[in-house]
Formats: sequence, structure tokens, C-alpha cells
Amino acid sequence: MAKIKICPECHTSNSPGDVECCECGYDLSGVPLSEEAFQESTVPHNEPEPGASSEDMDAQPVQSTETTESTETKPAKICTCGQINSPTMKFCAKCRGSIKNQLRVFIDAGRYQRAMDELQEIKKNIQNSETPRTPVREHTGTPVFTLKSATDDYSFSIDPQHSLAVIGRENQMAEYLHDKGYVSRRHAKVGYRGDLVSITDLNSSNGTFINYRKITAGEEELLHEGDRVSLGGPWNEDQKDPDTAYFTVQYSKDEQ
Repeated sequence: MAKIKICPECHTSNSPGDVECCECGYDLSGVPLSEEAFQESTVPHNEPEPGASSEDMDAQPVQSTETTESTETKPAKICTCGQINSPTMKFCAKCRGSIKNQLRVFIDAGRYQRAMDELQEIKKNIQNSETPRTPVREHTGTPVFTLKSATDDYSFSIDPQHSLAVIGRENQMAEYLHDKGYVSRRHAKVGYRGDLVSITDLNSSNGTFINYRKITAGEEELLHEGDRVSLGGPWNEDQKDPDTAYFTVQYSKDEQ
């Protein structure tokens, strides 16, 4: 029998090498493998009535399953503001409120799709209204890139001699990110592109944000002096979520 991982959260069957559930994003790193059992069809078979002949059995109508099929539904999280969100999201796409502990509900598939289309429009509006970035200052020497935490208690730097770094809870910056629940184990990579550094989200569970805007996974984004980068959720001026990592971009001159 084939080996699978069954998500304890939504009971979806996943491949044995998956580390996160393909349906709800649940962490499967500690879930043991199970054997995939053959499931027999649940369509009922007509049983012959006592004393019925073979002709009678042939004449018995086959029960149609079309009338028993229910309307297709999709799992979702509905925020208190009324916005329908994907079941894997930790923050509401409309009001940015936390929906981490919001229970999943099943809604009509058509209604779910309309909500997802609305989310795409919200994302486009956020991109169009993005705050202009502060121009990068010129350096007379080699620019050293630094991510400085919003609380000023941690910083991470790379220079052109070490021009690429993968960051996450189990990669570089792990000493700071290990207890950030919304940060993935392999969250993003940063590397030099000329005198600037770019960041690429590595298909993380909760995303990478630059100046309140969620970047597209797999696409490079250049970082400028003063940019605000957050891993696992959008930047929040009023209250910092302890499971999200917040940084400010700095470039400094190499004094060597």
C-alpha cells in the first residue's frame, strides 16, 4: 500500500514528503506516515427482495445518485468585517485583522469564487496605492545590506562577498526567527543585484511584505533604503504580532 500523510486538522491526504498540508497549510513535519487504504464505493447496491426472481431484479430501477448530490462547497474563513478569506490565511485581506483562530466554514463554491475575485481587486488597489519608496542613498564604498529588527534588538547583514542568503526559521536568521510562528522554515532569499539587494519569497505559508504590500512568490523585488520588510504578515504600526518578523532595510558603507 502507498504511504501518505493525513492532516490531523482537515484530514486531507498528502504526499509522504509534504511538510505542509496542501489544503489548510497545517505543519505536517511531525505527522507519521499512514497506509493508504482502498475505499469501496459508497453507492448503494440493490439487494434482492425475498422471493424475487431474476427477472424482478432486472426490472428494479437503479437508484439515481443525481438527486442526492449536494451543492459544491468550499472551506473559508469569514472575518468579523464580513470578508470571505481563504482557509489558510492568518490575516483578513480586507481589514488586516487576525483570523488565526477563526473557525473554517463551508460556503457555496460560487460565493467563494466571487470573494476570491474581490480579493484580487483588493490586492491590485493596494499595489496601485503603494507609498513611494525612499530613494536609495549613494555610497562611495561597497554597500553592506542590513535587515534591522523593528525593536532594534537584532540585525542581519550580507555583503557582496557573501551575496546570497536563505532566511527562515530553520535557515539563516534562525536564532531570531525560530519562535516566529507565521514565518516559514524556508521563507525567503536575499541576494545582491548590482548595488542593491533583492528579496524573493520562497512560496512561504503567510507571505513576505514590503511597505505593507505582499509580494508575489517566486518574483524578485529590489529593496531600497528605508523599506519596511515583514515576514509572515503585513506591517502593523499600532501593534506588532509576536509571530511576525518586522525589519527595516539599511545600506551602509564598507569601512574596510
